Amino acid sequence: MGGEPTFVSIDDPDGAEWNTAALGPDKRRLSAELFQRMRKRYAPLGLVHFGQGKWYPGEQLPRWSLNCYWRRDGVPIWHNSALIADEQEDYGADGELAGRFLASVAERLKIPTRFVFAAYEDNFYYLWREGTLPQNVSAEDSRLEEPLERARLRKVFSQGLDKVIGQVLPLARTAKGDQWQSGRWYLRDEHCRLVPGDSPLGYRLPLGSQPWVKAAEYPFIHPQDPNQDFPSLPDTMQLNRPDAPAEAVEREPKIDESADWLTRTAFCAEAREGRLYLFMPPLERVEDYLELVTAIEATAQELHCPVLLEGYEPPSDPRLSNFRITLIRA
Repeated sequence: MGGEPTFVSIDDPDGAEWNTAALGPDKRRLSAELFQRMRKRYAPLGLVHFGQGKWYPGEQLPRWSLNCYWRRDGVPIWHNSALIADEQEDYGADGELAGRFLASVAERLKIPTRFVFAAYEDNFYYLWREGTLPQNVSAEDSRLEEPLERARLRKVFSQGLDKVIGQVLPLARTAKGDQWQSGRWYLRDEHCRLVPGDSPLGYRLPLGSQPWVKAAEYPFIHPQDPNQDFPSLPDTMQLNRPDAPAEAVEREPKIDESADWLTRTAFCAEAREGRLYLFMPPLERVEDYLELVTAIEATAQELHCPVLLEGYEPPSDPRLSNFRITLIRA
């Protein structure tokens, strides 16, 4: 429609998902099949990123976007397609594998593995939410009118409030952009409690609970000027040799002290339905993004673990091309 070619089902033309509903039983599956066929044609050595699409008013969750990126200079971004997970397969991934994966990536980036930590659902919120239900229903069968909230409560209480949802590695580039940095997160709770919801772990991190920092000192990530002259991207061998990381400052902030040294973004790993999803952090330069992707593929090869990337897309850069398959509102 207009500038966006639109898929129309030949098998189920009257189905709700092809006419009125945003989601349905076959739309994501068929989209993924089309995506892989297009990827094999245009970018067999490109990067697969299944991220967040448009978020329309009145809808509780954003729609998805299946994205493929490749380098204009022809250098591969991702070499082994067998290490890209299939969303129809269960690979047996769990929280323990998520922790090992992040630890291995940290080692490749020369970052201490002790900064990896587990994330949990907010048990205090869900215990409160259970207490607000009528006394003649259970959390597993709450009879709530809202289907998403009903499914969320069932899932959380069925898996247990103490279940590890995923693993987190604080990760960012230094202010100068020349080194990787990591460090501890200082939260009021002993554990990292996620914001309640249905989105991937990386969107639910308790960022508002991180120590206070002056607005003028906050490490904002700014897009690069697309009109500048860009140098050639580094080759694969250069991306395999990350620079030594910045020295971590492990000091808990004092009251009213601006904590400008903390790493406030993170790389996350979450096992869902037996597949390992990796939440990419926001990064300013595409070179840094590609370096992290190189470490991810090497880790996936080492652990024999297919993965899917989600979270933040590569920074907009004229040295990359892309296509995407996404949901739009007709």
